[in-house]
Amino acid sequence: MSRDEPAPLLWYRVDGKQMKYTKVADLTTDEQVWKEAFHRYRGGVHWRWVAQDPEDENSNGSWVASPTNDHSRGTDAWNLYSNVLGGSPPTGWNSSQ
Repeated sequence: MSRDEPAPLLWYRVDGKQMKYTKVADLTTDEQVWKEAFHRYRGGVHWRWVAQDPEDENSNGSWVASPTNDHSRGTDAWNLYSNVLGGSPPTGWNSSQ
């Protein structure tokens, strides 16, 4: 990669060689970002980019939930957050009641 070439959005290994995918979409929804942030905080990643053609660096693809490190803390945090916003906090959340 030359200095003039922009950094690739995502590097991925395919059959032992490193590929750069140029059409990786950003994580754009609150849910996607929340899950990824909490999962990375505890170690690992929540989303994995799956290219339609893994051999083609210009391939389209999509993000697939694929939590690593044997935990789902990103999903757990998102569910808790959603419940609180929806008016259903966990039992004992507000001890003044």
